[in-house]
Amino acid sequence: MTHKTLSIVHPNGTRIANGEKTIEVRRWLPPTDLTGDLLIVENKNFLFNEGETDIGTPVALVKIKSVRPFEEKDIPAACASRWEPGY
Repeated sequence: MTHKTLSIVHPNGTRIANGEKTIEVRRWLPPTDLTGDLLIVENKNFLFNEGETDIGTPVALVKIKSVRPFEEKDIPAACASRWEPGY
């Protein structure tokens, strides 16, 4: 079985799996076809460029509810320490 995957750096993959982190913030806009299940893979290193890899651990299978700009009020749900416009 194959799934679309999203790499998330530790400990945030675990936070998503535990329901503590309900918003994921990215600088890039995801593809518009994010329907169905998305596999969250937790790794130890940030991946900055397309094609970079790291050995990660699958931690959750989630469904995307929506894609929208990051708002300052989202800081707690994103387990973030700060907000910047444009995310």
